[in-house]
Amino acid sequence: MIVTALIMFSSIMAVKIPVELNPNFKSGTVSVVTRLRGGIASAEVEKYVTRTLEEVFPNLTVLKK
Repeated sequence: MIVTALIMFSSIMAVKIPVELNPNFKSGTVSVVTRLRGGIASAEVEKYVTRTLEEVFPNLTVLKK
């Protein structure tokens, strides 16, 4: 009887609980995380990673300042 009650309760709740398939993502912040392994000089990181990212992001038309 307990199992039957749990199944009925689960069935009713599965229908009643709203599911949002397309959540609203309107965040005003974009974060870029880069992970590098050790042993790389900071000058090389700035030259090959930081400057490259700084050159690419202003060209993206979907981003607003």
